[in-house]
Amino acid sequence: MSVDDKLKNLRKSMKQTSLKDIEADKEKTKQYVMSHKKKRFSMNGPKRFAQIGASIVGMAALILFVVYAGSGEMDLTQGDQSGLGQEEAKEDLRYEMVVIDDEGELEDKEWKYLYNKQPMENYMKETRLLSDKSMEARRILASNPRPEGMYFPIAYVFDSENDQLIYRTDQLEDLKDFLPLLYQSPEPEQKKGEFTLSGITLGDSFNKVLEQLGEPDVYSPSSDHGPPYAVYKEGKTTVMGVSIGEENKVSEIRVEVAKTKEMDVPRTMKSVKAKYGEPTSSMDIVCSERDTCLVEQYDLLDVKYKTDGKTVDYIEYDTPELEEEFMKSFLPKEKGTVSAIYVEGEDEIEGMQDVMKEHRGLALSNSLSIQESPNQQAPSIYNVMLQVFLTYNLSEHGEVLLLDDEGEVLLRTKEIEKVDEFLEDWEAKK
Repeated sequence: MSVDDKLKNLRKSMKQTSLKDIEADKEKTKQYVMSHKKKRFSMNGPKRFAQIGASIVGMAALILFVVYAGSGEMDLTQGDQSGLGQEEAKEDLRYEMVVIDDEGELEDKEWKYLYNKQPMENYMKETRLLSDKSMEARRILASNPRPEGMYFPIAYVFDSENDQLIYRTDQLEDLKDFLPLLYQSPEPEQKKGEFTLSGITLGDSFNKVLEQLGEPDVYSPSSDHGPPYAVYKEGKTTVMGVSIGEENKVSEIRVEVAKTKEMDVPRTMKSVKAKYGEPTSSMDIVCSERDTCLVEQYDLLDVKYKTDGKTVDYIEYDTPELEEEFMKSFLPKEKGTVSAIYVEGEDEIEGMQDVMKEHRGLALSNSLSIQESPNQQAPSIYNVMLQVFLTYNLSEHGEVLLLDDEGEVLLRTKEIEKVDEFLEDWEAKK
């Protein structure tokens, strides 16, 4: 039926009703009918299907929500969750200490309550005391056998986050020194080193050292002889040492490259330059009673080569503060005196030691003679004096250096007469 026919029928119907006297606008009525026709057809098209699809998706989402919430995997609670018990809160603490004893009760209660002082209680779980006969103690001792010469009570410190043993000792004073090193200061992180050695760098926390390297084979607590020092071995051979400075941060790393078989470190000059680039400086220094060796410096990192000039002997990485503190030990002990450094070498200058003894206490307050120890098991003095050799460019055997209290070189010579004359003149001026 056309639109015109519909209008005729509409007019006819109107005449038979109460609307018969109303005049209809033909054009407006036509537009009205056409608009309703379009709406009806549009609902049968894509829009209609979209509405049906949306309804189906909404229903599916509602069903999934009800099933998921009913399974107990969805937490719909809101608000403050601070009602957790103290025991639950302790589970978040990272470190745990277990003390194993062969007696039923520890006589020294300090073993038990050692850490209950700020800031240590903020990160250490409660110490557990175990009898060595208990099942848990046996399990710990089986996994981490008691070292020879270590006696009960023994403290085991575990890193719960990484599930590893990081320290054990039967010395209470060593334990007191070790535990505070685990504390990480809330202060902003200090600037880290540019290079890494076996996963750690200068400025790393002691926690990072333990996490990366595990329990030290030897741990030397702080003393008058230097900062805390952690030693790592392969078998019986020392391959790495780490010094811990202020704020419990790494201040020195030394890797015995020629001795390690397991650590991922560069071993040749080619691999060193591939990893670190071009050195900032290089020099030859005395490295034994008869030899000199090449040392390349990459800012704070020093790479010492063997006598072949190609194979890495060791790598040392120090903070400027540690180097400065180390070098102070070679300055005069008394004001108004001088100190001496004597690189003996294979052939000692006859009478040089006698001259130094003669003037000691007057002009000379302390002296260091660099020579190999007769004890073959002792570490070579040449290996621990690297910073001295680099600072004063000691590249010749037989040299004597006289230093003032500022570390300035007053005399550099190989002649015994000049040393004797200088010290006599110094004494005459006092």
